[in-house]
Amino acid sequence: MAPRYFPAGPVLMAASLGMLGLYAWLAQFAFPMADDLAFAATGRTGGFLELQIERWKLWNGRFSSNIPILCSPLVQGLGGLPWYRACSVLLMGLTVTAFQGLVRSASARSIARPRAWATALVLTMVQFTLMPNLGEGLYWYTGAMTYQTAVITGIVYLSMFLSLLHGRPIGHPAVHALVMALVSLAFIGTNEMSMAMAVMTHLALLFVLPKFPKEQRTTLLFLALVAFAGAALMFFAPGNAGREEQFTGTRLLWHSIGMSGAQSLRFTGLWLLSPITLSGSLLLWTAYEILPEQVKVSARSLYGYRWPLLLLPFTLVFIAAYPAYWSTGILGQHRTIDQACGFFVPVWCVVVLVWRSDPRRSAASPLPAFVNTGASLLLALSIILTGNGIKVIADLTSGRASAFAQEMTARFDLMQQASTDASNVVKVPPVQQVPRSLMFMELSDEPFFWVNQAHAQYFGLLEKRIVLDRPPH
Repeated sequence: MAPRYFPAGPVLMAASLGMLGLYAWLAQFAFPMADDLAFAATGRTGGFLELQIERWKLWNGRFSSNIPILCSPLVQGLGGLPWYRACSVLLMGLTVTAFQGLVRSASARSIARPRAWATALVLTMVQFTLMPNLGEGLYWYTGAMTYQTAVITGIVYLSMFLSLLHGRPIGHPAVHALVMALVSLAFIGTNEMSMAMAVMTHLALLFVLPKFPKEQRTTLLFLALVAFAGAALMFFAPGNAGREEQFTGTRLLWHSIGMSGAQSLRFTGLWLLSPITLSGSLLLWTAYEILPEQVKVSARSLYGYRWPLLLLPFTLVFIAAYPAYWSTGILGQHRTIDQACGFFVPVWCVVVLVWRSDPRRSAASPLPAFVNTGASLLLALSIILTGNGIKVIADLTSGRASAFAQEMTARFDLMQQASTDASNVVKVPPVQQVPRSLMFMELSDEPFFWVNQAHAQYFGLLEKRIVLDRPPH
């Protein structure tokens, strides 16, 4: 997807870079919500190691994502709010970087770095445009550190795996394997979906292990054992049971399978039929002839598996939904599907390239240049005018995001002042301007609602009652 390959390439690059800038600009209006406040308050109560062990024992086994969550910039107070927002921008940059590494390693470095960066930028914007809940997945610290970091570390691990297979390790092969092991643990410890993905992938790896060169088998076996050990640390965490106790209808096998399958059809169908996927697929299809030979060879090597590969996008969503249904009985928020979306993007690119590598089509005449140009322009328009892109633009241009930030600033000021007030009741007016692309969870009329309690815990108002002060009808 490099500019020099496509006549409309500069337009696509400008649209992608411009929209990434708008996504980053929107971060300045994000505010902490619910879990952000509760975890930040918890982070003040003990030492680093003590809190990490306690969380693993009492709430969940997410041994890597719990680290940044309990070390939130908000632990030191609202003075950390700029850093809270900066984390969203940092994750955007890291996502582009991770995809750039994947493009380079998947092509055995036959795609030059500038072109790889251009492709990574587009892949990132496709993911951000398709994400079912952008606010939860990117601008809400708790969700982003649990799920978008999983996308980043997962892509990095895959990139390093491909580099290992291509005989291009980072330094000494043993060092490369150790770094991969650390990245693997970081990925697995983010959430239950990552754990499931790692277990299934490495089980499949063991199944085909004899097909790899002898010098690689020991390394791959080592990586599989590390993945299984990390998964055990997550799966057998005592805190998982404590978390499940907060929900009813858990551990229902057929309900979990049926609902996960339905969600798989729902979200994969929406993504495959979206304008951004259709135009991107057409662009990739027309670009096949001018891709480096290493990419074509890899695609042709997988052509015999083209039908099973079609199931991968659906499998990603199923794996994302199943742990939630099994442990809570519901899907709840869509941040787990946000993570599946991050992996859907490169997986679907592989599917398109493999199907395009059909030897019978390779000898056919290439499509007219205007098809390629049109697909590039359609993809640029899709990034701007569909999915989350148009929501971000609307929130910024309408002033809704700015008004939301003003209302939330006033709300937080009110709660900070309430700690010195004599009244036992803190009445908070409802937020009127709620952006479509930022995370927001409103307070309740019931002071013991968990969102109210999270605010009370953070602002030191546990001895008072925080209620939503709705205007009379």
